[in-house]
Amino acid sequence: MPVSDDKNRRREERHHLIHYLRIFDRNTGEELGNLVNINTGGVMIISGSPIAEDALLELRMEFPEEFEGRCEMEFDARSVWVKVDENPDWFAMGLKSTNISEMDLDLLKRLIEFYQD
Repeated sequence: MPVSDDKNRRREERHHLIHYLRIFDRNTGEELGNLVNINTGGVMIISGSPIAEDALLELRMEFPEEFEGRCEMEFDARSVWVKVDENPDWFAMGLKSTNISEMDLDLLKRLIEFYQD
């Protein structure tokens, strides 16, 4: 799916946070990248290694500090697009949330409000 098509379908504004949150594969523990921007529908991350488009991912996002009694959040996502970043040593990737609990969605909204740039 082309980047422009996904961008046109996005209904919610992306938010930049004052911290780079680290994103991990929750099955392997491998760090996949750092969050660049976020909304309740998904995230954009930057990484030294690309993730295949359409890959289904089980993710863990670490918070920069304890937030409302938690240090991390888990969610599932699908890789929607991948492109070489402005720095050609990095890749930018758009991930769409596919499974997030209502409780975590509410937490995510508060996290965005608290840490947005």
